[in-house]
Amino acid sequence: MSNQILQVDENMLETKLDRLMSRKGEELLNAMLDAEADEITGAARYERASGRRAYRAGHYERNLTVKAGTMTLRVPKLKGAVFESAVIERYRRREQSVEEALIDMYLAGVSTRQVDDISRLLWGERMPSQTLSDKLKRVYEDIDQWRNRPLAAHSYPYLFVDGVWHKRTWGGSVENVSVLVAIGVDDTGHREVIGVAEGMKEDKASWEQFVRSMIERGLRGVRLVVGDRCAGLVSTVNSMLPDARYQRCMVHFMRNVLSKVSHKHAAWAASALKAVFAMESRQAALEKAEQVATEMESKGLKAAASCLREGISETTTYLLDDYPVEHRRRIRTNNMKDRKHVPSSTFLATPYSRVGLNEREAKAAGLDYVVKRLPVAAVPKTRVMRRPDGLMKAIVERNTGRILGAMLLSVESHEVINIVKLAMDLDAPASTLRDMAFTHPTIAEALNDLFA
Repeated sequence: MSNQILQVDENMLETKLDRLMSRKGEELLNAMLDAEADEITGAARYERASGRRAYRAGHYERNLTVKAGTMTLRVPKLKGAVFESAVIERYRRREQSVEEALIDMYLAGVSTRQVDDISRLLWGERMPSQTLSDKLKRVYEDIDQWRNRPLAAHSYPYLFVDGVWHKRTWGGSVENVSVLVAIGVDDTGHREVIGVAEGMKEDKASWEQFVRSMIERGLRGVRLVVGDRCAGLVSTVNSMLPDARYQRCMVHFMRNVLSKVSHKHAAWAASALKAVFAMESRQAALEKAEQVATEMESKGLKAAASCLREGISETTTYLLDDYPVEHRRRIRTNNMKDRKHVPSSTFLATPYSRVGLNEREAKAAGLDYVVKRLPVAAVPKTRVMRRPDGLMKAIVERNTGRILGAMLLSVESHEVINIVKLAMDLDAPASTLRDMAFTHPTIAEALNDLFA
């Protein structure tokens, strides 16, 4: 298998969904604009009708920028009537609800009624649902084709699976939605989403149904399945993928152990666990883990020691000789957000930049964290520049000191955010930025105080 597994785009899942949402969202809105023009003129394009009230006169293009990307809308021009569409501005106001609905389409397929519901978010009661359904059958046909595409063209030695819960706003109410996701790495090193199912539980029956659906589509050649510890997943791997081994997610395992460690010993325990997973052989890792567990017991951390001993074997599967050394760091966790952190900046009057998780996302993920805050006015350089407005926030994992994310509303935040991103990629603790010497005077000096 190609060693290019180390060079794949690890933000692929997010960008794939963004690309699909942008393309299908563009088709959806253009179809709705056409339908609105038909309603205003009293006839479809090229239709001869006695009740026609106006005529088509071509179209002009307008770009609409949303979270998923830039959409090109073909806005109809009319003779004999003014085309005033409610779609574009109402799309802006409802963008979050629409994108959540589009994600729902890609994750679970859609029915005609669901597409009509999306339309009514934009149109109110103006759009006849049957008209929309007739025009947009191709949208959910394409989605269904993508969800059920054959997988037999490649073997997938590595399979990363996860079950996550999301809060979704729909029809004015908030509901919890469970999603099972499978990302496969094929024999060329290419990573892609090969399975997604919404509305399933993380029990044995759900995992079996999920894996069976991929096998029926041609899934083959799986040698390692990486995921969180749950009985349903482990038994499914053993029974349905007999040639594969199970690798427990290292990141989540470490969090489980550290959750049983008192604050007094948290820094030591985090460092000790990292030393375990820095071993170059499985036997060395197991021996180191036993040493750490014994020392935990001597410090009164019996629950943490028991958790470590219980889970260390299945969390070091990646160290077996069956898997190339150069792949190890990539196959020991299913946590995509821990692999690569993509910063972004919005250039407002005061630039806003962020990377990683915000406070809401960290809370939803069940992480134990602290929030660091620093008024921009406290940074000497901002007073010199007469740009003291703004606030800096960072999310830091309590026990490990790991930086989970940062949000910077500040002058030159688009430069400073890259320093935080680098620290996150290197898995450097917040204390690294707290103690780092920066040139003076610069905005980057703020990181010393932010992470203090």
